[in-house]
Amino acid sequence: QYIPQSHILVHCTNTLRSTNSTTIATAQIMFSRASHIAGRQLRMTRRSCRIASGQEGYPCAQRCTTRMPQRSLTSASSDPASPRRGNLLIGLGWTLLGLVAIDQALQYQQEQERAERSRILDAMQQEADDFNKTEWEMDVPTRFVCKVKLIDASLDGVKMLRGIRVGDEVEVMEESVGPREAYHLCRSVDKDGNVRSVGWYPVEFLDRL
Repeated sequence: QYIPQSHILVHCTNTLRSTNSTTIATAQIMFSRASHIAGRQLRMTRRSCRIASGQEGYPCAQRCTTRMPQRSLTSASSDPASPRRGNLLIGLGWTLLGLVAIDQALQYQQEQERAERSRILDAMQQEADDFNKTEWEMDVPTRFVCKVKLIDASLDGVKMLRGIRVGDEVEVMEESVGPREAYHLCRSVDKDGNVRSVGWYPVEFLDRL
């Protein structure tokens, strides 16, 4: 804080009037020091005003300002911890990529295993269905026997009786099935008693024996 010199003089004069000779000498020393301090404060204040107004010291201040980022960059680049942090981040990134790749490989392997299990189960189910169908075809009792009197090439549906010729004997397993009950469920058997085919056949194309 700037102290006006006149205030210092008044204070010292009052002190001189109220003290003895020893105190007067001390007061003179204090006055000299106070004057020196006051003058220095005044010079600093004036210099600060000139710097603020751009009349003095601005280039130096500009150089200091422009150099500060360079020094900070140099100190940052010369920081020995920076390369270590960079290497740590790179290593962490590669580790994460490796974990993602391993996870994808495990998921693909699990999908392949599930698909294989599903295929095996489907095959086993199909075998069981075929076996049950064969057992059913063989176990269903015969109601009566008919002879085939007519063949129609258009009777090629998945439920139709196949592999027969005119004059073949077929075993009727169930009567009057299908649309308008116009079919018999028949079973064609070879000479050894093995079932060759099971399916529908039109009632009008059969003669009951």
